[in-house]
Amino acid sequence: MAYNASIQAKWDWENAVSLAEERGAEKERAKAEQAKLQSARQLKALGKLTDRQIAESLQLPIEVVEEL
Repeated sequence: MAYNASIQAKWDWENAVSLAEERGAEKERAKAEQAKLQSARQLKALGKLTDRQIAESLQLPIEVVEEL
């Protein structure tokens, strides 16, 4: 029983670490997406690039850039 408890504790710890890593990665992706959108807004405000050029350079869907 002690062995099973220690194995369960190990699995619980590994799952907790994995979940924390996933949540951290999700936050980083969200930050990166927000940074892309901010860059797109700034480029669009300059008025020198087309929406398609902005979308391609920032790897955003054209629809997203058009809505900015």
